[in-house]
Amino acid sequence: MARRSPMNNRYQKGSTPKGVTRKSAASAKPKRAAGQSAKAKSRAKHKKQKPPLLRQMPNTPEYKAYRKAWWYCLGLGLVLMILSLVILQEDVYTIFGLAEEQASTLSLAITFMALISVGISLYLDWGKIRPMVRTFEAENKVSSADDKSDKDGKNDKAKKSKRSNNRRAD
Repeated sequence: MARRSPMNNRYQKGSTPKGVTRKSAASAKPKRAAGQSAKAKSRAKHKKQKPPLLRQMPNTPEYKAYRKAWWYCLGLGLVLMILSLVILQEDVYTIFGLAEEQASTLSLAITFMALISVGISLYLDWGKIRPMVRTFEAENKVSSADDKSDKDGKNDKAKKSKRSNNRRAD
């Protein structure tokens, strides 16, 4: 909306001093009660529960062993990649008495071992660890759903038998 110019004659009535704009009718009528903010209302309507940032993981010895092996494979792959780059430096391979071709062959072999180590860690993560976590989460969701349905201390079987007893009495 265009801003009113206080110098325009249309907005300068005889009773008001020059240079002041006339107040609009909308400014005299508050849209909300005093002390309330406009944002507080809209936030209350759209408030959603956020999922937890970290997932719950199983606490079994098998899971811990796979997770430890996963970390070792990732760490080994990183160390081997750094080692393969260090071996290619001229100062390093001359200290060990290697020729340039021998150093590049050795570096390639070490890089291959690093890739194998990272591949094993991917296998452990996708093939072993993730299925364990998914089954753990599924079990926890089922148990939490049972807890929600049994808030009043009655389970579904008791409710069903009560209903059937009521029908028989009729």
